[in-house]
Amino acid sequence: MTDIYIKSCNRAAYLDRCIRSIKKYVSGCGAVIVLDDGTEEKYLEKITAGHPDAEIRRSPFGTKKREFLKNDPLRSVTDMGYDPCVFWVDEIKKDQNDYILIMEEDAWFKKSLDVAR
Repeated sequence: MTDIYIKSCNRAAYLDRCIRSIKKYVSGCGAVIVLDDGTEEKYLEKITAGHPDAEIRRSPFGTKKREFLKNDPLRSVTDMGYDPCVFWVDEIKKDQNDYILIMEEDAWFKKSLDVAR
């Protein structure tokens, strides 16, 4: 099976649309895993309620990142001593499948795709 990883940060409407498109158009996939790096808890609860089969893994620095960007949106996230790529890579390295699909929450499918082929 091909697991699908969705990198996400505080754009729950896009995330919902992305997951809906996977359910509608993608066949042959395994788990849908959201790698969240800063979405507010109230929005993640809505995503979980609407998509209980999607797994959400939260970055340990997500809350800190959200506050950092709220206070100074023009600074780079790496200025806070944290690179979100480390979280993404660490999580994806745990996957035992031969193939994975990585996407952003602001992308979605509009046509059928069989990832098992």
